[in-house]
Amino acid sequence: MRCYGRDRYRQDKRTWTDIGSGTKPRQMTFTEYAAALRSGEAADQDLYLAKCPLKTTVLGDRTSFRALRDRLGLRFAASNLNLWVGPSGHVEALHYDPSDGTLMQLFGEKKLLLFPPNQTANLYPFSIAVHLKHGMRLRSWFSQTYPEQPDFAAFPNLKIALPQAQEVILKAGELIFLPVGWWHEVTSLGDGMTCSVNQFWHVYPWSRALRSRNKWRAHFGGLLAVPQQIKSKLKAED
Repeated sequence: MRCYGRDRYRQDKRTWTDIGSGTKPRQMTFTEYAAALRSGEAADQDLYLAKCPLKTTVLGDRTSFRALRDRLGLRFAASNLNLWVGPSGHVEALHYDPSDGTLMQLFGEKKLLLFPPNQTANLYPFSIAVHLKHGMRLRSWFSQTYPEQPDFAAFPNLKIALPQAQEVILKAGELIFLPVGWWHEVTSLGDGMTCSVNQFWHVYPWSRALRSRNKWRAHFGGLLAVPQQIKSKLKAED
């Protein structure tokens, strides 16, 4: 469980010390989380059940998902099928993935704000140097900007990226394919909860993977961060 807190998106992202799965973790059972959704606690604290693997569940073994994969021509899975459940108003900050992805909406609606990979520089991703300093807590494939609350004084080239934005409303029963390197910010809509499943896929054909600068930028930063993480862990154990 990720505990974002309602003040997180009022802060300058450059002051963050964690992002994505590095947000404050909180352990609870699914029954406890369902109760938090019903009571409003999940909305008040922005508690988000994120990237929960469904491999060993009935849902993860549904043949309908495998048939859908075949229809889309997706060949090599890079992850399990994952469940995402959260309150309305939750935002997954602007980022890109180093793999192809599919996102299917099961309940409620989500708004996706999309930018093509050629706008990477204009979206001011966290630098690989910052990624190295903070390890996997601040990832180089997340943007420092708020595209819907732009600060042009700090990020002037965001003016170039914004006209390239595309907005999609993903409704229950709909699926979107997110190619490698495409930027996306995802907002849960409505006044209740939303539920989605996603899966990541190895980029195919391989020639397309080789041409994706964002893919290699993310992998390069991640590989360099591993020795730093080991070093920090050893230092903490001393």
